Amino acid sequence: MSRRLKIGLGICCVATLGVAFWAYGPAITFPKHQEPEIVYPDATGRQAVEDAGLSALDQSAGTTTIVSVYSVPDLVWVAIRDGDGVRILGAKLFHMGTYRESKVPLLRPTVPGGHYEAVYYMDDGDSIFDPKKDTLVDNSLSKFVTH
Repeated sequence: MSRRLKIGLGICCVATLGVAFWAYGPAITFPKHQEPEIVYPDATGRQAVEDAGLSALDQSAGTTTIVSVYSVPDLVWVAIRDGDGVRILGAKLFHMGTYRESKVPLLRPTVPGGHYEAVYYMDDGDSIFDPKKDTLVDNSLSKFVTH
């Protein structure tokens, strides 16, 4: 292949890529950076997360619970507790963002007619759920009933 032909093909390739980028480049969008929510320590040693949202609707009993998580500021555990808040049935770690209808696996299944709670715990940095070390988040309670 002659040198002129190689140069000509190179120019054509660069021109084609330039036209394609010019035509389709503006259509490429990137997600906006989400700023983390502000975490304030309170008098009890717990942390309140501004605008944190957690929703668990009434659902079928079983070995998973479906939750929707809004405005997660950092590494946050969603824990499922029995209705009196004593026993934790299971937990799942969520990273910064919003999650709709996410499944939380349970070590103990829910039962029909049972009353339960979904709550946030701020992770202490080790990514291992421990309700004695991780901090319960105020105002994160969502109650639900199984059928």
